[in-house]
Amino acid sequence: MHRVAVGWAFFSLPLAGLVLARAPRLLGAAGGAALTRLAAALLGGVLLFGSVQLPLLAVGAEGIPALGLVERIAFGFMIGYLILLAVVLRSPARVAVPVP
Repeated sequence: MHRVAVGWAFFSLPLAGLVLARAPRLLGAAGGAALTRLAAALLGGVLLFGSVQLPLLAVGAEGIPALGLVERIAFGFMIGYLILLAVVLRSPARVAVPVP
């Protein structure tokens, strides 16, 4: 159960960044493109990690050595990415949305 939850956590954050990057009113064109590149790179890393782990789990192996360390490093990247998303959303440089 723990590994499934970690998989969903790792997979959902880059997807949220891709969805957010599609909001040009919030980020502008350049910000959306940069966020798309970053989210795609992070998603690639998640898929690479998952492609190594899933076959090992299917055959009942424990996974890669030092899996806990690898997961903690990955969580560090995810937390940094989450902070970046928060900074981007709070940035005063984003395009203002007119209030009716």
